[in-house]
Amino acid sequence: MGIEELLASTGIMVLIWAVAAGALLELDEYFIIMSLVSQPIISGAVAGYIFGDIKTGILLGTLVQLIWMSPPVGAYVPPSSSAIAFLSTACAIIMADAFPEAGRNSVFMYSLAAGTGCGYFIGQMDIWNRKLNTRILHLFENKLLEGKEVYIHALQGMAIFAKLARDLVFFTVAIVGGIPVAAKIFASLPGELMYALQLSFWAMPLLGFGVVFVMFTGPVGGRLHGIVLLSSYLVLMFYREINTGLFLMLLVFAGGFVVYNSVWRRSGA
Repeated sequence: MGIEELLASTGIMVLIWAVAAGALLELDEYFIIMSLVSQPIISGAVAGYIFGDIKTGILLGTLVQLIWMSPPVGAYVPPSSSAIAFLSTACAIIMADAFPEAGRNSVFMYSLAAGTGCGYFIGQMDIWNRKLNTRILHLFENKLLEGKEVYIHALQGMAIFAKLARDLVFFTVAIVGGIPVAAKIFASLPGELMYALQLSFWAMPLLGFGVVFVMFTGPVGGRLHGIVLLSSYLVLMFYREINTGLFLMLLVFAGGFVVYNSVWRRSGA
């Protein structure tokens, strides 16, 4: 079944729910409530639930959570990790059914790359939205200085509406139009690149743990991450097939060493 047929079989209501959920999660991340439901592990699970594969949503959301867990500094507007997890999950679930011969890990890695591009674009849209809010603020600056609260509420409402409208349009285009385009590009990739994507997906937890190591230990974490990455590469060279048990052992060992070095030893435990 082609990707267009799969989207059509998904149902219009499912697509509407997906677009609405993605846009509302974006509001939680930057504008209202900020209840943390927009965290990648949750937004990925929400997308997985909507598209019928919550396991894939949690898996991809966890990877995104690890990699983009560093807080923004200053006025920097980061890419939307919520959108990355949500759109990567949607793309992966739909494309996995369309390309069963390619292998799920190859599809997952490709979907993460596509979702990352979308997340960076939403970050750029937030910059545009802030500039728009500033222009609107200047139009009513005199009214605000006079203390008229109705204009404050009106400006807040306009800011929320502009953000929501942009995200609704973007998620509609990304899911309905972007996934078929991404699928056509994926179908044209050579077998060697498919295999590279499969191996790259298993390296993503290492990248995520590298972020954690750096946050805990600075340069020590970076060196330890390099050792674990090299060890994993050697495992792949010798075994050629993915062995999740060996990867888990490496990650648990590295994580335990970092926690001991940065927390327990310093506290005298």
